[in-house]
Amino acid sequence: MATTFTARARAATIIAAATLTAGTACTLPPPPGPGTGAPVVVFDIDGTLTDDELSSTPHPGAADAVNAYVAKGYDVVYVTARWDLAQRSSTESWLADNGFPHEELYMASSLLVDDASKADYKTQTLTSIEANRAQVAYAYGDSSSDFTAYANVGVPTAQVWALQRASASSCQTGAWAACLPDYVAHLTTIQALPAVP
Repeated sequence: MATTFTARARAATIIAAATLTAGTACTLPPPPGPGTGAPVVVFDIDGTLTDDELSSTPHPGAADAVNAYVAKGYDVVYVTARWDLAQRSSTESWLADNGFPHEELYMASSLLVDDASKADYKTQTLTSIEANRAQVAYAYGDSSSDFTAYANVGVPTAQVWALQRASASSCQTGAWAACLPDYVAHLTTIQALPAVP
C-alpha cells in the first residue's frame, strides 16, 4: 500500500511543480488532497464490531484490533448506516463502554432500510473522507452493502476483511480477502503492518 501513497504524493508534487512552471509562481500550491495524511482504516459497526447485526456484544478482539491500528498511527473511522438522529448517543456510549478508541463516527442522516441505500450512503461517505484525507487503506464489514461501498471507492480486495455474524454459517458475498469469525487471530496481521511514519 505504501507504493500507492508514494505514487499519489509524487503525482501531487509533479502537478504543483507544473502549476508553478506555468507562470503562477506568485500563488501557493493547492492544499494537500487525497493521498496525504495517515492511511484510513474503516470499520462498520453492526455485525462487524458487534458479533451480529442486532447484537450489542462485541466480536472477540474487536476493540483490540481497532486500538492496534490507532497505536500504529492509522486514521480509524467508524462508518455505520445507523440513523444519527436516533442512535448517535447510544452508539458513542457503546463504543466507549467496550474499549473502542474515540475516533470519528459517521452515521446516516436518515433511516436506511435497504442494501442499495446503505451502499450508496457508505460510498458517498467514504468518497468524502478520501477527498479530505488519505485513501482508505483497509476496510472491515459484514454485509454486501459494505463490500460494495469499499469496492466503489477502490479499496483493494486484498485489504478488505469480512466478519462472520454469529447467526450465520458464512460471511456475506462480496469482494473481500478473508472471512473472519472474530478478530483474535487477525490481530497478528494488524500487528505485522508497518507503523505510519
